[in-house]
Amino acid sequence: MAIMFVRAQVISRGAGRSIVPAAAYRHRTRMVDEQAGMSFSYRRGASELVHEELALPDQLPD
Repeated sequence: MAIMFVRAQVISRGAGRSIVPAAAYRHRTRMVDEQAGMSFSYRRGASELVHEELALPDQLPD
């Protein structure tokens, strides 16, 4: 029996948050926020991560 857990969350820059550190944490990797000029690394626990997927809107601004 497979157990799946899905959690969706809206992260708004207008509310003072950034998707980049949140995505880096969830994906257990290093990501760079080019707009803020900062990098975030959350590699601890990467061996426990079974699956990760990043979905982006079809029409992203350049």
